[in-house]
Amino acid sequence: MHRHIAALLLACHGITYSQESSGSIQYEYSMIYNTDAASLNKHFAAFGLEQGQFTYGASFKKFEIDYGKDNDGAYFNELQSIQSVKFAMGYAHEFNKNWDLLATFEPELNSNFKNTITFDDIYPTFSLAVTRKIEGDHPSYTILGVSFSSLFGKPRWLPVVSYQKFISKNASFTIGLPETNFQYMLSPKNSIKSSLFVDSFYSKIRSDKQDNIPNINAIEMRSYNAGLEYNYVSDNNWMATLRSGYAFSNQLDLFQENRPKTGIDFKNTIYITMGFKYNLNL
Repeated sequence: MHRHIAALLLACHGITYSQESSGSIQYEYSMIYNTDAASLNKHFAAFGLEQGQFTYGASFKKFEIDYGKDNDGAYFNELQSIQSVKFAMGYAHEFNKNWDLLATFEPELNSNFKNTITFDDIYPTFSLAVTRKIEGDHPSYTILGVSFSSLFGKPRWLPVVSYQKFISKNASFTIGLPETNFQYMLSPKNSIKSSLFVDSFYSKIRSDKQDNIPNINAIEMRSYNAGLEYNYVSDNNWMATLRSGYAFSNQLDLFQENRPKTGIDFKNTIYITMGFKYNLNL
C-alpha cells in the first residue's frame, strides 16, 4: 500500500508494487472558460497496468484553445489544438521496511499534428526518488528526488519533494509537488478532497512563413488550480469524479524566434472537471 501512495505523489501514472497484475482506464474533461479572453478545454484519457515491481501506462491529452479577442485567424489556425501523447514505465525497489527507490521514464510527444513529427517534439521526461515511510496508526511518507519534468510547461529540471501524513483512518494531507491536498473519506464509497495543483503544456510549432504574418515556433500554457473534488466509488469498480475551483496565475504565451514572447489574455476564472476511472480485473 505504501508504494501505491508514494507513486501517486511522484507521477501521474506512478510507480506501484503488487504481487498480482491490475489495471485501470480513466477519462476526464476539464474546462476553463472566459467570456472575453482565452478559454481552454482539455480531454484526458489514460491506461495503467501494474505488474510486480513494474508499472506501465499511456495517456493522451488534447487541449482545445479559444483565443477570444486575441484571435487572428491568419495564423491562429495552427494553434487551436495541442495534443500530448505519453508512455510511462515505472520501477519500485524496496531497500528495507523504511526505504524505497522509485524511478519513472515517461517519453512525451507534444504537437499540433498539422506538421511532420520530428525528434524535437519528443521530450524524455523522467524522475528518480527515494521514499521514507513511517508505519503505525498514522503513517507518513516522505519523497525526495529529482526529475526532468513538464509539470510547469517546457520540460526542465525540478526537485521531487512531497510529504503525506495520515491524521486518522479517514483523513490525510499532502504537501509538495505535483499536488498539495487534504483528503477525507466520508464513507467507503464517498470522499472529498481540497487541492492545489498545476496544469500545463508546451509544444513547438512549425508552419510555413507567410508575408506579414508572425511565425510562431512554440506555445506554452500554465495554470494553477485550487478547488474541491468529490469522488464516488460504485460496487462494480467504477469511480466518478467532479472537481471545481479557481484557476489563477494563468499564462498562455506564444514564442517567435529571436523575439520576446507574446502573452495572450488568459484571465483567472473558475474551472470544472468531470471524469471517471474504471479498475480492471486482470
